[in-house]
Amino acid sequence: MISGPNAGGKSIALKTIGLFQLMLQCGLLIPTSAKSSFVMKETLLGDIGDNQSIEDGLSTYSSRLIKMKYF
Repeated sequence: MISGPNAGGKSIALKTIGLFQLMLQCGLLIPTSAKSSFVMKETLLGDIGDNQSIEDGLSTYSSRLIKMKYF
C-alpha cells in the first residue's frame, strides 16, 4: 500500500517501479542495488494518461486505483 499527502510522489514512485520492470523485461540494466530482486512477469498492463477529475473528486492516484480494478 502506498499512501501519503497530495504531491507526495506516490504516482512517480509507481511509474518508476513500472518503468524498471519494463526495462528489465526488455533486457536493459536498471539502476538498483545488487541486492534488489524483480520477478519476470508474463503479462504487463499499463495505463497511460491522467484522469484527474475535480467534479468526481479524483486525484491522479485515486483515478489509477479505479482503473486497477480492470487490470
